[in-house]
Amino acid sequence: MSRGRGGGRGRGSFRVGRGGKAMIGGQEVSWDYDEDVENGISAKPQETFPPIDLPQTQPPTYNEKLQIEHYRAFRKRIHHGPLHTVLGDDMKIGKQQRSRGAKFDPFHGMSTYTQKYKRQSHKTANFGTHKYPLQGFPPELWETLLNLMAHTSTLATPLASIAQLESSGSQLDGVPADLENSIRYQGCRLTQAAGALLRLPQDLVAQAIVIFTRFWIGPEGGSMKYYGAEDISAASVYLVAKLSAHPKSPRSVLNVYAYLASRPDYPEGGDNDPPPTPESYFLSDGTYYARRNELLKHEAIVLRTMGFQTHVALPYTLCINYLQALEVFNDDRGKKLAKRAFAHLNTLLLSPQLIYVTHQPPQIATAAIYLAARETGVKLPEEEWWEVFDTDREELGFLVVAMTSMGAFAAKEKNRWTERKTPVSINELQGELERRRLLDEAD
Repeated sequence: MSRGRGGGRGRGSFRVGRGGKAMIGGQEVSWDYDEDVENGISAKPQETFPPIDLPQTQPPTYNEKLQIEHYRAFRKRIHHGPLHTVLGDDMKIGKQQRSRGAKFDPFHGMSTYTQKYKRQSHKTANFGTHKYPLQGFPPELWETLLNLMAHTSTLATPLASIAQLESSGSQLDGVPADLENSIRYQGCRLTQAAGALLRLPQDLVAQAIVIFTRFWIGPEGGSMKYYGAEDISAASVYLVAKLSAHPKSPRSVLNVYAYLASRPDYPEGGDNDPPPTPESYFLSDGTYYARRNELLKHEAIVLRTMGFQTHVALPYTLCINYLQALEVFNDDRGKKLAKRAFAHLNTLLLSPQLIYVTHQPPQIATAAIYLAARETGVKLPEEEWWEVFDTDREELGFLVVAMTSMGAFAAKEKNRWTERKTPVSINELQGELERRRLLDEAD
């Protein structure tokens, strides 16, 4: 520090003013300046207390260690349980707001390679991994809980139970089983055609068809006597597209279904058939808003009927993986086999046996590969290779028969509804039921 005027030692030190009086901070003080006293003051730290021996912490006893282990195990079960939730750093309480810089964590904010191995905290309750004590639930719910615990993987799809396959809401309301199969088949084809016109990927179209099929299954499912197949098909397409990377507006969906309604023979109609006039599928503003409200209403009905369970696992990706594992693409006919297998997978979406809601994707993909290899002449391993993909011989045979019978079923449906249109609306279904009643009375 520089020496101040009058012998001072920097800011705040003594200074000698006029007349030899001491000054501090420019103010005169009542005592005289003594240079010996100032030089005797030491700025070094002084030892205030005598040295003492600090007590040492004793190691924990056996009981204390046991209590700590119990506490850690209990805390781990709570944190890893399905009901443990953690508020994110961006949660605001009251009117308190922090800037982005204040929220940044310098220790964990930057992503690192090892963070992917860190166990993630549950942001929401995850009931899929919870082990339910069945004794605490009514017996009629045991099958549902077991099905929920068995299909927690994203590669598995929820399947219909035996009780759901025995009956349906449509049959309980007086719709014959053969007529129900025809309407469901036509609704699946209508969904496929709408997805193609909307330029949706095939996996999204397949998901829409599976959701459309699930809606009618079981006594608690939808009834064709109260919900038109065309309306449920449009709601399924709109719902699946909304949850994907290819959302479609309600107007686009309604325009496509209006166009399909103007062509009752679609997609049987050939390329040489005259296209419908624009006036036949034009939607005025009043008609559009009315149908838009119906579309949103049926979307909510589909979600409520299925319990908001919209997860669908498809066999397309597994089919490619299985073909690569079998080294099929080493053959020149490998691409032809893959195309044929995918054709069988798409055909099974229309199956009256409801294959996509009664079998898991690995079994469906295995059966498609087996049948496609037989048709294309590609030689597969002589061993029972399908068992590697979790498929037994009986299940493989059933699926192959279901695939080969689709041609006869489609031809039968085409001949059956040649002279009249398949009823896909409530009014058309009522007319068909009335026609059958009159024919029965005439006989």
